[in-house]
Amino acid sequence: MDIIGEYKKLCAINRTFTDVHVIDALKNAICSGEFDLSGYPVALGGWEVLSRIIGNNEAISKLKFCDCMIPPLGFDLIFNALMNSNVISELNLFGNNMNSTSVIQLGKMLSINKSIKILTLNWNNIGESLEAFSAFCGGLSQNESLEYLDLRNNQISSADANELSAALQQNHSLKFLDLRWNKLKNKGVDCLQNALKYNVSIQELLLKGNFVHFHETTSIELCVKKNEEVHNVKMEYELKVAFLLKELKKLEDMRVQQISKIMQISQQRFIEFENKFEEFSQLLMKKEEQLTCQKFKKMTADKQTSRMMEKVAKLKEELECSIRKSQKLEKTLEEKQNDYFTSIKELECKLKLEKDCNEKLVKDINDKNIVLEDLKNDIIKAKLEWESCTLEKIGKIENQWKIKLEDLENKYSKYIVELREQLVEKELMFLKEEEEKMKKFRIRAEEAEKRKLSMEGEMLSLLDKTANQEARMVELQKELTLISAGYEATQKDLENARIEINKYMEALNKVNDDLIKANQTIKKLKTEIIEEKEKFWANTLKQKKANQKIAQMKEEEKLRSELLASALKRYLKSAED
Repeated sequence: MDIIGEYKKLCAINRTFTDVHVIDALKNAICSGEFDLSGYPVALGGWEVLSRIIGNNEAISKLKFCDCMIPPLGFDLIFNALMNSNVISELNLFGNNMNSTSVIQLGKMLSINKSIKILTLNWNNIGESLEAFSAFCGGLSQNESLEYLDLRNNQISSADANELSAALQQNHSLKFLDLRWNKLKNKGVDCLQNALKYNVSIQELLLKGNFVHFHETTSIELCVKKNEEVHNVKMEYELKVAFLLKELKKLEDMRVQQISKIMQISQQRFIEFENKFEEFSQLLMKKEEQLTCQKFKKMTADKQTSRMMEKVAKLKEELECSIRKSQKLEKTLEEKQNDYFTSIKELECKLKLEKDCNEKLVKDINDKNIVLEDLKNDIIKAKLEWESCTLEKIGKIENQWKIKLEDLENKYSKYIVELREQLVEKELMFLKEEEEKMKKFRIRAEEAEKRKLSMEGEMLSLLDKTANQEARMVELQKELTLISAGYEATQKDLENARIEINKYMEALNKVNDDLIKANQTIKKLKTEIIEEKEKFWANTLKQKKANQKIAQMKEEEKLRSELLASALKRYLKSAED
């Protein structure tokens, strides 16, 4: 997450104003890693936010809070954040006049922190309280990372020097210690000299301005020089050890290379042996496969022979069955021939009787021809009456609908156009169906006339040909039945047409009902639109009132922020005075 965004978010949570100087310092810290607020005081709420940023962010490694007039609670927040931090390596608190409680908290921080290497505390009056300074020294004794410590102008007395010497005896990481311009005097320097007998890590100790005799300073300088020599010896020893370790690594690398070469040669030989073994195993596999193939072929040949024997047995059984069936068929054929001859004799007797009946049928047919002509005339009359009735009804219906549509067009033009198109389509469909039915009826009448003519010709042929009269009479009877069926079908078609006209009228009634319902729905929609408009205007009024309240709140917040800024400026001026 961005440091500046995190700072603004934390300020909003703690209800503190964002400081431009702090934001600029954070921007520089992003680039350089050093967070510098020197000479700029920050409020207590700002220190709460900065302590959270210091504890959570890894981009900041150096803190510089010189002359910032940090309050005691601000020191507590900073030290608590540094207890949990492993990133910050440098801390500069020059000129902040620490309180005794802040010094104690600093000692606790030093006992826990393991990342700070440089600590500058000049002009902070750390030595005013012996208890606080002893707590600071206790934390210093437990610290294992600090290398540079600046304690100039902190009013450290000879009594404080006892605590500092005890801490230096246990601390073995500190290399530079600046104690200039304090109140150590000769007693304090003696204590430090005793501490240097046990501490070998300090390489530079500055004691100018402490009212100390020249001999004391020279003795301490000698101790520091000895520590420098010891440190140099350690450095030489460490360099030699590093050089030897490098050579050992080179030798180990050489041995590893030799061993790797030997391993490569052995692996190559092993791979060659494996390849030969694989070739031999492949040959064995091929021979085994050939043996299995031969065994499988033998098995399949045995199975095929057994299947062929089974098929031969089945064929023998089928031949025997066919022979038996042929014998049975011969017997049945003989029986059927005898039956056929008997039936022929019976048919000859029947033909003699039917000849007599045919003469009677000829007379009946002549009578039926007269009846058919009468039926034809009746059908033509019924056809003409039906056409006139249907045309009159269609004209009446069209006139009624035209009147209704003209009334409705004034009210609902669009909806009526759609309905009119639907009605026209339905009327066209109805007329097409009626035309198709008339065509079918005409075709059937023409077929009846053709059949009559064919019947007349057949009657003449029947008088000439008596041998084929039986078949012709049957056909005539069938045709008569078809004509009667056609007449009945026409009557049914007329009934169906009437039913369809009734359905058409019912559909028209439904359309009227739909128009009434449409009017009702339109009225409902108008009422709903009016209600929604009223709701919309009510909501707009509420939004205007809410926006006015928000604007008032913003103006009040601006006034409060301006008052706070003016109060802070006054506080800072009073603090500077």
